[in-house]
Amino acid sequence: MTAVCSLKGIMNKTEIENLEVARKSLVAAHEISAHEKFSTYNLTSKRPGTGKSPMEYWDMLGKKSNRDYDTDEFIWESASSHHGG
Repeated sequence: MTAVCSLKGIMNKTEIENLEVARKSLVAAHEISAHEKFSTYNLTSKRPGTGKSPMEYWDMLGKKSNRDYDTDEFIWESASSHHGG
């Protein structure tokens, strides 16, 4: 099966992987408390891709949440808005 690309006619492996990621959003895998650090335990990506891009996943790890999140709630914070800690 071949995927169609507007520039070359065929998508390469990286483009296909990015397309799959682009259709998902960062969500809370478990409840997250305000000021709790984002981690591999409490962050995941799920469909639909209407929230924050999972491309920020690695940048979010170790950053502190600005607020509480329920399980499966979209993460709207930006990694660039955190001061770390």
